[in-house]
Amino acid sequence: MSNRLRSRRSGRVARRLLLLVVVLAAGGVLPMLVARAARPYMEAARIQRRNAKLSGLIAAEERRHQELRKAVARFGTADGMELEARRMGYLREGEMPLLIPR
Repeated sequence: MSNRLRSRRSGRVARRLLLLVVVLAAGGVLPMLVARAARPYMEAARIQRRNAKLSGLIAAEERRHQELRKAVARFGTADGMELEARRMGYLREGEMPLLIPR
């Protein structure tokens, strides 16, 4: 085999080895770089989902709070107290319960 043929063959082998190393390095590094670049966007999406969920919980609690305020205002009146007492089964002195069979 001549020196020229041997040199050409070793050049091809070196280029193929270099290409293999580059492909393997890119295959290992590229996904890592993509994952690292995507991390802030994924975190932002997670925070947005969490904020939306918390906003819904806050709105539900605000509605419940409003209902409780209305109940407190209603029970603060004489009629409201009487209605609640009757709902709980209390009777005025001298009243007889009326039981209706089902």
